[in-house]
Amino acid sequence: MNRTASRWRATLSGADRELFEERAAVLEYDAGWPRPIAESEATRHVCRSLWERGAFRLATWEDVGGT
Repeated sequence: MNRTASRWRATLSGADRELFEERAAVLEYDAGWPRPIAESEATRHVCRSLWERGAFRLATWEDVGGT
């Protein structure tokens, strides 16, 4: 996982982080997807979940460590 994705994941609540890890693991081990692709799809899944709950917020460049 790249640094930006790692920083984003660190901002998730415990339940959302668990959702991410579980979704990525299922896609990797049960579906046989490569880990980077599984993590990408898990990110999409968590973002959709956040959006549906009204908890999604677009990050600024500074939020993810940009200078």
